[in-house]
Amino acid sequence: MKIGDLVRFNDDASGVKAMDRKKLCPELGIITKTDPIGMPKRCHVEWFTCDNRGWWSYKNLELVNENR
Repeated sequence: MKIGDLVRFNDDASGVKAMDRKKLCPELGIITKTDPIGMPKRCHVEWFTCDNRGWWSYKNLELVNENR
């Protein structure tokens, strides 16, 4: 994942099927920073749909659309 990519929150630990999870968790955001020192495999996401921002593990994000 790179800066500018559009992502969706993806919580595989919830036990909810992927199709149902997209309906329940429609949160979309854009990656603004990647891999900070001391926190590898994380990126900073500005969320559009829930007025939130912060550092997230790549494993909790699903790529929706790559920045070109």
